[in-house]
Amino acid sequence: MMRTVLLLCLALGCTGTLEGGGERPGKGGVGGGAAEPFEPTKFACDAQQTPTELPLRRLTRRQYVNSLTDVLGRSGLSGADLTAVQNIARDEVGPFPEDRLVGVPGEKHGGFSRLDQALQQGHVDISYNVANALGRELTSSVNRRRALVGACATDTNTANDAQCLRDFIGRFPALRPHFDYCVIDTGPKWDELTLSAMAVADAVIAPVQVAEDSVECAKMLLTALRKAEAARAGRKIAFLGLLPSMVNPFDRREMENAVKLAHAVGEKLMFPAFIKARPTYKHAAENHRPVWQENGSGAKAAAEEIRAVLAEIERRMTSQEVVAA
Repeated sequence: MMRTVLLLCLALGCTGTLEGGGERPGKGGVGGGAAEPFEPTKFACDAQQTPTELPLRRLTRRQYVNSLTDVLGRSGLSGADLTAVQNIARDEVGPFPEDRLVGVPGEKHGGFSRLDQALQQGHVDISYNVANALGRELTSSVNRRRALVGACATDTNTANDAQCLRDFIGRFPALRPHFDYCVIDTGPKWDELTLSAMAVADAVIAPVQVAEDSVECAKMLLTALRKAEAARAGRKIAFLGLLPSMVNPFDRREMENAVKLAHAVGEKLMFPAFIKARPTYKHAAENHRPVWQENGSGAKAAAEEIRAVLAEIERRMTSQEVVAA
């Protein structure tokens, strides 16, 4: 059964330089001796700085075409209307770049290769054109709008809108046998894309950076969750918890902020783990591979940490553990 998980990142998008670091533990680690005081953390923004650009991933051409085929097959259209829309989709997808094989770093002399999934401007432009063309065709007549969404799309009766929306959404779970999970990763801001993701998600987990304003960010999230549930006719979203991420356990200020956050939102809304700040995660993202495939002294610890988090997320998903927001 497919479940849709929304990975909602709560973080402020400011880049700059960090100076100092609060207070270092003694030589014996946490609780292992007197702390060594030094300058508190200072943050300075550099308007000229730009974030490191990481390649975006995309579906392969075949995955993209198969996804369009499945979605159109569940659109409610039939006969000549469905054939016409499918023909438009085929024509618009035609220029979509073909997939190509690329070598895997480190592999030589006919070693392993993989499909290139780097996102290029051509993929973006053609996907945008496909979406516009299908949107126009699917809603170009009264009959098509009625078949796509239901009677509420063409009548003046507002009493049937909620049931009509439920029926529309209900068509797409038929795709569940083909997937285990669908993960939607959103940016750290509230906009139409984030709210749209919430509207279709079965569950939400929110990685959050522990800072002075974490409590306010958490309140904003919970408010947004309630609004999303109202927008989808009261259908509940399983909230899997706030997951503190990029945490420095030796920074007293961060740990104090984590405790404040837990007290403010309550134990049930906190995920029962946190992710430490480790260079291995950055390296894994740069290498486009899971952290457990990384090498180095910190790779094993990072792999064990993230596997435990993923296992708990899956456990909560499969047990349908819903937390009331």
